Amino acid sequence: MAATLQKQEAQLAAINTLGSIFNNPLHSDLTVRCLGKEWHVHKIMVCAQSPFFAKACEGNFREATENVITLRDDDPDVVAAMLGYMYSFEYAAICDGDALDEELSGGAKGASELLFHVHVHIIADKYDIAPLVRLATTKFSSVASTAWSSPSFAEAAALIFTDTTAISKELRESVIASATTHARSLKPDPAGAAFRNAMSSAPALAIALWYAQDPGVGAGASSTQEIRYLCPSDCGQSLSSIELSKEMAQVCPRCQRIDWTQLWKAVL
Repeated sequence: MAATLQKQEAQLAAINTLGSIFNNPLHSDLTVRCLGKEWHVHKIMVCAQSPFFAKACEGNFREATENVITLRDDDPDVVAAMLGYMYSFEYAAICDGDALDEELSGGAKGASELLFHVHVHIIADKYDIAPLVRLATTKFSSVASTAWSSPSFAEAAALIFTDTTAISKELRESVIASATTHARSLKPDPAGAAFRNAMSSAPALAIALWYAQDPGVGAGASSTQEIRYLCPSDCGQSLSSIELSKEMAQVCPRCQRIDWTQLWKAVL
């Protein structure tokens, strides 16, 4: 027991030390820039955790010779959370203070914690940082368990079921779990109004809820004969009728395409 505690204390001390050198120009060998902001980091830290940064710092790329990486399509606060995670293995949701850009915050000052976790999840997937994807999912699920009636939950749900390229199945399942658990409470206004609007803007969300509440839907014409369905993208993935009914809005586990049930091709 004592040895375990000593090991945990040593790990915490190491994390604190790493956190103290984040964005410290002293001995840093790489600068990351994003929309007017910049961070001083260390290649050994960021390249070890992200194949994107590793590739950018290798070979004859301009980033490798100038030791500067510019991220033009990301939000600075989300970038800061990602880079800080690489040093401390933790991040805090930035929901006040400097406003996030309009695309992230919807034009309002700051952004909800739920939405921030979704955007951290997306950027972690973009730069291939799997542990951060999992952490953002866990944080989102924790907040969603109590914030399910907020307009921010509805907005986050719509985003999660619209941006299918970077969203993990676990994050979609978190939304469905919260919405299903509180389905009766989500019906009355005003909580239900925002969520109904989310389902209108993201049909895949409505389909996923439908299947979650009635797993037997789409189980096939015969209960004794298994029917398999091929993904409409022709990627080769097939699902049984039962698997298809349980998939989040028919998200293909191979190519991540989302389609209505009718578009999956039935084969015996």
